[in-house]
Amino acid sequence: MARTRKASRALTRQITDLAFIAPRVITRRVAQVAASGGQLSARDQRELSRMSSEKVMAAWESWAAMASYSFSLGTDIALAASTMWLPGISSKRLPSPEDAVARLASAGVRPYRRIAAANDRRLGKAKR
Repeated sequence: MARTRKASRALTRQITDLAFIAPRVITRRVAQVAASGGQLSARDQRELSRMSSEKVMAAWESWAAMASYSFSLGTDIALAASTMWLPGISSKRLPSPEDAVARLASAGVRPYRRIAAANDRRLGKAKR
């Protein structure tokens, strides 16, 4: 179980990206609502509705990605354990515990980062 730095670097990059992107998206949305002067237009209402539905969607995607990785890892562990009793079976090399946790967290953060980046691009274009 050699530890690689690739999984932790990917997680660090995703979290750093999200830390810079999310405040920009929030600022743009708040500015859009503030510019409406208290009367939300149909566009503002759609944006707020979209914001809520995207958060729920990202949470479900995050949960599904982490569950999928956990299931895959569990299968790999079971296969590796079975090689002790059935020597003819070959298994994948298991990640170190640190890499497994980093990959699990990365799978969970990925949907949030993807949606935030898409919103940043979309809202940035809308202002121009």
